[in-house]
Amino acid sequence: MIKLLHFKTKGLCAAALVILLFCSLVGPAHAASKPVYNESLVRAAVIFGVLRFTSWPESFKPQGELRLCAVGESASASAIASLEKIPSIGSTLIIYSNGPADLSQCHAVIAGEDEAVNLGQSNAALLICDSCNASIMASSSVVLQRTENRIQFEINLDRVQESELSLSSSLIELAARCSSTNPAIRGCDD
Repeated sequence: MIKLLHFKTKGLCAAALVILLFCSLVGPAHAASKPVYNESLVRAAVIFGVLRFTSWPESFKPQGELRLCAVGESASASAIASLEKIPSIGSTLIIYSNGPADLSQCHAVIAGEDEAVNLGQSNAALLICDSCNASIMASSSVVLQRTENRIQFEINLDRVQESELSLSSSLIELAARCSSTNPAIRGCDD
């Protein structure tokens, strides 16, 4: 059974933090004109928001460092690599690696567009699809998508359960769609 954190005040705080993170990563191009946002930075902000509201299984819990790795080409990975400072989650540092040779130490993996992406050695509890191929998308916990000029994410609650992750109820509420084949798992589609 997926453990969901149910704190109403945390839900409001979660939404406020995601908005704050979004605003801190992207800004308007010109103060006098309509704001123009860099899509790759928005994708990166969504990923950091997902990481912020994910609890890890005891067997794979980050101990001071959360290892975020990227394989394949994705807009979010490019944006994260270009940041001068990677945000942290409380006292947990996010250590980012683009195209690591060894995925076995990664807590979360961003899978991008590349037919040759091989996740065979990955032990990552959280697989995030950002423009990945269909086979990786089917095994991802979180999928980023662009819909009508918006970056949205979907959550596969079956994959979350298999990875023994716990997601904040606020994160699930922010998802464009949640899905599960297990009727005992309750999520966004209920």
